[in-house]
Amino acid sequence: MPGPGRGRMSHSRQVRLTRTAVLLVLVVAGGWWVFGSLDHGSARAGATAPHTNHATPPRSDRERVVATVAPFTLPRAVARAVVLADGSTLLVAGGETTSGSTSTVWRINPATARTSVFGHLVQPGHDAAGAAVSRGFLIFGGGTVDSVDTVQRLGPHGGAATVVGRLPRPRSDLVAATAGSVAYVLGGYDGSTLQTSVLATRDGHSFRAVATLPVPVRYPAMVASGGVLYLFGGDRGSGPTDVVQEFDPADGAARVIGHLPVALGHASALNLNGSVLVAGGRDNHGALRRIWSFDPVHKTFHAVGVLPTPMSDASAVVVGTIGYLVGGETTIPARSVAELRTQR
Repeated sequence: MPGPGRGRMSHSRQVRLTRTAVLLVLVVAGGWWVFGSLDHGSARAGATAPHTNHATPPRSDRERVVATVAPFTLPRAVARAVVLADGSTLLVAGGETTSGSTSTVWRINPATARTSVFGHLVQPGHDAAGAAVSRGFLIFGGGTVDSVDTVQRLGPHGGAATVVGRLPRPRSDLVAATAGSVAYVLGGYDGSTLQTSVLATRDGHSFRAVATLPVPVRYPAMVASGGVLYLFGGDRGSGPTDVVQEFDPADGAARVIGHLPVALGHASALNLNGSVLVAGGRDNHGALRRIWSFDPVHKTFHAVGVLPTPMSDASAVVVGTIGYLVGGETTIPARSVAELRTQR
C-alpha cells in the first residue's frame, strides 16, 4: 500500500490515526523541486561513511531563522502537494485535502495574495514530486489509494497537464530535484517496497538508473546545494530514521554522510540564501517545530529557529529571499503558509 490513500489507508496513515487517540499530531520537497521538539531516541540506520561528523546538539543562541505565518492562505487546506516556484509566484499542484486528493493546480502570488487556477493534473493525487525542466514542469508518480507510475508535464502557461512518460515502477512518497538540465527522482515506495534507485531524466519519458541509495526511505526531505542533492531522514517502514544521505551527480555516488539530531520523516528542506535548512517533520512522538541548519562541509547541524506551529508534510519552496512552507498537516490538512527569513 502506498503513502497516498483515503479509500484504503496506508500503513503510515493507520499509524498516524492510531496516534491521534493519544495526542494531537502533525504529519516532503524544496525550491524548484518536488519536492521543535527534542529527540526521544531512535536507532540509526545504515553505515556511516568514515568521514562523517555527528550532529552537534541544538543551541538556541544560534537561531538565525525567523518563521512567521504568511499574510495569505491557500484556497483550500492541502498537504503533500507538489509546490514549485514559477518566477515570483508559487504553483501548488494536487495534494491531499480534507475531502480527498485534488487535481487542481493553483498559482499564488505571495506579494499580492492573488490566487488563480493555473491548470489541472491528469488525475487527482498526492505524495508526488515535481521538478522544473526546459519546457515546463514534470510531476512524478504519487497516487490516491495506490502508487502510480505516471509522469505528467505542466506547460509554462498552464492548462491541462499531459502524460509524457512512465516511471520504471509505480512510486509515491518520493522527492525530485533538478541539477543542471537533468531531473533526478529519489526515494519513495511502490506499494510494497521502498525504492532504492536514483533515476535521471531530461524529458520525463526516458529514465536512467544512475545510483542506489544506501538507505531506502520514503518521505525524506531533500534539497540541492552546490550541485549535490541531500536527503534528510525519511520513513523506513518501521519508523523515521536520522540518516543523512547525499547524491552527487558529478561522480554518480550515493552515500551516507551523517545523522540528524533527531530521527524524523515528513520534514521539509530548502536552500535559503545559501543556508540549507530542515524544518518540521515528525519523530516517533509527533510533529516538530524545530528548524535546523545543515553545514554540508562539516556535516553538522545547528538549531536556528522554530516554526509558528508544529508541522509536517508541508511543501518547501523559495521565491527570492523568502522560503515558504506550504500547507501540511496538523491532524488534518492545513490552509496556512509559513514564511522563513534568514538573519545574519
